[in-house]
Amino acid sequence: MQVDPHQAYQYKQSVLNTALQQIQLALFRQLTRKSQNLFLRGADQISAAPQVTGNHEPHVRSFIEHYANAGYGDFLIDIGANIGLTSCQSGGRFRQVHMFEPNPDCFSILRVNARISLAGTDYRLYEFGLGEANERKVLNVPRHNWGGAFIDDEHNSYSAATLASKDGFDHIDPQQYLRVEIQIAAADEVFRNLFCGLMEAGLTSGVIKIDVEGYEPTVIHAIARTIPKEISAAVVFESWDDDLDVSQLLDAFGGRASAFRIQYIKRYKQSWPKLLKLAAFALSGGYTYTISPVVAGKTKGDLVLSIR
Repeated sequence: MQVDPHQAYQYKQSVLNTALQQIQLALFRQLTRKSQNLFLRGADQISAAPQVTGNHEPHVRSFIEHYANAGYGDFLIDIGANIGLTSCQSGGRFRQVHMFEPNPDCFSILRVNARISLAGTDYRLYEFGLGEANERKVLNVPRHNWGGAFIDDEHNSYSAATLASKDGFDHIDPQQYLRVEIQIAAADEVFRNLFCGLMEAGLTSGVIKIDVEGYEPTVIHAIARTIPKEISAAVVFESWDDDLDVSQLLDAFGGRASAFRIQYIKRYKQSWPKLLKLAAFALSGGYTYTISPVVAGKTKGDLVLSIR
C-alpha cells in the first residue's frame, strides 16, 4: 500500500542547530548593517566589501566623487559596469550616467540595481561591450569573481599568465570559468554618438571609468579618436601590467592628456618585518591615497588619464 508523501513527511531541527542559526543570523545582520542597498551575489569576490562596509573600492569611489565635486559632474561613463557597484554608489552625483555591461547575467542585476539606487538620476544602460568592431565574442567569467570576466583574443593586452593570476590562478583552466557569448559594438561609433549626445545636452566635463580586463588600451584609443576638443574628462582604469606603455596611450590624445596614478602612501619599506609594517601602519593613522605621476615600470594599479 502506497503512503501519501505528506503523511510520511517529517523534518526535525535540533535545539543546538536552531540556536546556532539564530546566532549566525544575528551576526550576519550586525556585520551587514551598512550593506549597500543593492542586489549582490553573496559568494562573489567583489560583493563582500559592499555587504560589510557599504563601499566598493573606497579609494576609487573617493576619486570619482572628488572629480564630480570639482567641476566634472556632468557625466559618468562606466565601461564594464558589472552589477553597478561603481555607478550605483556614485552615479547620483552626476547629471547623466551611462553604463556598459555585456554579460547578460550581470546586466540583469545591473538593471535592477540601477532602478533601486539611481531613481531621479538620468541614466542609460547598454547591454554590450566595446571593441574594434560589431561582433559576437566569448566572455570568460571566473566562477568566483564575475567582475574579472575577460575576452581572450588578439585585442586583449594581457598575457594568459596575467589573465589567470589576476584571479588567483596559476593558469587558465576552462573548468574555473563560465563561457558566455556576448555582443561587442564598434567603440568608435558608440563614442561618437555618445559624445555628440553629451554636447547637445551641454554636458562637457565628466568621469570615464573603465574596467574591461585587458581591453583598456582598445577602449582608450577609441576615446582618443572620438572625444571632441570641447569635452574634458578624467579616465580612471585598473592596470594589472607593470609594463603598460602609458606614453603610447598619451600620444593618441595628441597632447591633450596627462597620466597619473592613484597611489597608496606606504609608511614602511617592503623589506620590513610584518610586525613592524603593522606598527607603522597603525601609527600612520590608516590608509592614505594620493595622485602621483606615472613611473615607467610601475604601472600596475589604478591609473588616471586627465583629458583637457
